[in-house]
Amino acid sequence: MIEWRRHLRLNLLRTLTKVPGYTSPETVLADVARRHGFAASGAVVREELGWLGNVGLIVVNPVPNWHLVVMLTDAGEDVAEGRARVDGVARGQP
Repeated sequence: MIEWRRHLRLNLLRTLTKVPGYTSPETVLADVARRHGFAASGAVVREELGWLGNVGLIVVNPVPNWHLVVMLTDAGEDVAEGRARVDGVARGQP
C-alpha cells in the first residue's frame, strides 16, 4: 500500500469529526484534503471513501445526479481520535 493513502484516510476521518453532523459531501472532503497537502484527485478521494466505507468507518450515501455524501460512524470517530486502530489507516493521536 502507498503510505500517503493511509494518511489521507486518517485526514478524511479527522475532517468529518469537525463538520456539523459528522456529514459532508465528498467534494468538500477532497478540497480539505488538498488544502492539507494531499495531491489527490477526486477519483482517488472517492476510492478511499469507498475503502473507509467497506471497513465500516463511514457510511457512503450516493445522491442521484450529484456526489457522495459521507457520514462518520462511531468506529470512524474512534480511529480519527486515536482511540482505536484499523490496518490501512494511519494512527491518530489520542
